[in-house]
Amino acid sequence: MKRNIRPGRWIAGAMCILSLLLLHGCLFFNQSPIARIAASVLSGESPLQVTLDASNSSDPDGTIVSFQWDFGDGNTDSDEVVHHTFVSQTETTVFTVTLTVVDDNGARSQATQSIEVRPPGTGGGGGGGGDGDAPAPVAQLTVDRVIGTTPLVVTFDATESTAGAGSITTYNWDFGDGETAFGSALLTHTFQPEATREYTVTLFVWNSLGNMGTAQVEIIVIVPDAQTGDEKPVAAVTTDDPILLYESDSLPNMPSLFEVTFDPRGSYADAGHAIEYYAWNFGDGEFAVKTSDIEVRHIYKLYSQSHTYVVRLTVYDDQGLSDSTVRNVTVTN
Repeated sequence: MKRNIRPGRWIAGAMCILSLLLLHGCLFFNQSPIARIAASVLSGESPLQVTLDASNSSDPDGTIVSFQWDFGDGNTDSDEVVHHTFVSQTETTVFTVTLTVVDDNGARSQATQSIEVRPPGTGGGGGGGGDGDAPAPVAQLTVDRVIGTTPLVVTFDATESTAGAGSITTYNWDFGDGETAFGSALLTHTFQPEATREYTVTLFVWNSLGNMGTAQVEIIVIVPDAQTGDEKPVAAVTTDDPILLYESDSLPNMPSLFEVTFDPRGSYADAGHAIEYYAWNFGDGEFAVKTSDIEVRHIYKLYSQSHTYVVRLTVYDDQGLSDSTVRNVTVTN
């Protein structure tokens, strides 16, 4: 029997099919993701440690499923946030970092970021006044500690500063607590605040042509709470084997570079308290202070065939109580 189809039903059915085709067809018009790079620093002296963050990348109609990093030096990574050390021993080098992101439909996009790395020993600090055409001094500032409990006595050493041109005529110090000092490249200062605080210490180095260079360091001074009878914190650290970043063929004129990762997550405070500072002394004159138990990476410059560094971690809790632990780290060419 022949069945007639009413025109109205045919049109309605056709419109329904067309709507479904358009709806499902839209799935094939996938929009590309957007790659974005945030860098913790864009230039500096080798070895330069940079944190690169892709978390601001986005996808308008889906999700990002893959992050691919090319650091421009032969190394790659695939995490959303990465830490990379750039090395350039003999000349200033600009590395082009490329981030490729891929979404859940296979579309991809890229972003790039340039990182400028200067050779070791090129220094920093700004010049001021004097002969604008002559090199300014390079202020070099080291300390024997960067954190401790009050009264905190810190030794400051500016003897490695260089004149740039002419000769160094004076060293001026601003300790950030209202006190200043003049004339000496090596001195001590006592910090004694009423409450825990951080001081920014500034060194000014002047040369005979009237040019100036500066350097700064942060000093944290802890004032403990009244005695509560609670236990002090416990410091604990584990280390990974050193990773060779650069092997020098001209020791001792140019160092080999090794990276070591330190993990303080075994540290803990007494019940009801928390660790506020993780203070690192890497045994090579370098320090770092962190406020969380994140892993810390440090670069060692090895000028000999082998050397053992004594690394100290000191943790301070919210009472101002502290504990320390020591690890030996041996690096060998």
